[in-house]
Amino acid sequence: MILGIPIVLFVVLCITVLITIIGIVYRIIELKYCTEKVEAVCVDIEKEKIKRHGKRNSYIIRPFWEYYYNGRYYRVEGKNANNVVEYRIGEKTTLFINPDKPSQYRAEFFSDAVLTIIAGGIMTLFVLFAILFNSMI
Repeated sequence: MILGIPIVLFVVLCITVLITIIGIVYRIIELKYCTEKVEAVCVDIEKEKIKRHGKRNSYIIRPFWEYYYNGRYYRVEGKNANNVVEYRIGEKTTLFINPDKPSQYRAEFFSDAVLTIIAGGIMTLFVLFAILFNSMI
């Protein structure tokens, strides 16, 4: 036990907090360097089939964006592949690129940062409740 907490729960808490901090720092670094606003167009969509045991197949949908910057076209793979948001070819979005490395980009900061903070916070609270519950037993 460490500080009256079972070692396994302490390790899980430390890992959860560390992952949350890394995610937030990564978002802050993106915000610092990716400052140039460009309009990007969805030029391709990749669907990756995922098998789920006992359930019908699902797909992860990954958009590919193209934008023009300083006389050159760039094509980048969407960072937020998921099976919830539907993208359409020709759809436009705003990206923020790193002027020194134009293929490095970020999408709108607010939603990604908030999602990172909320997910990390929920995981941390879950572990803290598990620790609290365990200490009550």
